[in-house]
Amino acid sequence: MYHSRPDIYELLDTFTLEMKEELLEYLKADIAAEKAAPKKTYLEEQWKKIERWMEYLKYEPYIDDQIQVEEIDDLCHEMINSGKLADEPWNLRREIIEQIIDGEFFDCYCVYDAMHDLYRALMLTKEEKLEIADYIFKTGSGYMMREAIKIYKEYEQFEKYYPYAELCLADKQVSRGTLAAVKTAV
Repeated sequence: MYHSRPDIYELLDTFTLEMKEELLEYLKADIAAEKAAPKKTYLEEQWKKIERWMEYLKYEPYIDDQIQVEEIDDLCHEMINSGKLADEPWNLRREIIEQIIDGEFFDCYCVYDAMHDLYRALMLTKEEKLEIADYIFKTGSGYMMREAIKIYKEYEQFEKYYPYAELCLADKQVSRGTLAAVKTAV
């Protein structure tokens, strides 16, 4: 995951004049588009900051002791305590929750606790929580399935995860049977 971060000014020295002009036009268009874009909501602005901090972390050899981890933690807790998340539309909150789920709470950036807290704070109603549990069951890893099961248990939706639980028990039984067969053969 570690990549050294190039010095942008040194990189620019390697560009030809044509490449610099092309970059300049690209930057002008990007700046104009950003200025013309509709104002972002509180959640969009804060999430963009978190994404930027995570991008910085991609270039660090040792993530767990970087200031960006603390910044992400502070931003998550600021959002949770702000009282503004309830004003955000569900489609935006869901989009961010899906990113958190797909990133498995971004544990690889040492921000698991903060992201888990934010994930829980972004779901406000029973329906939203059940919708997210369904999403996890469709797309999430076995690691994330535990989160969906917690939600299903909370709302007594046992039938939604029984097939998964039976599959896990069957896998354990097969593993134990295989282990016993190996021990007997030796």
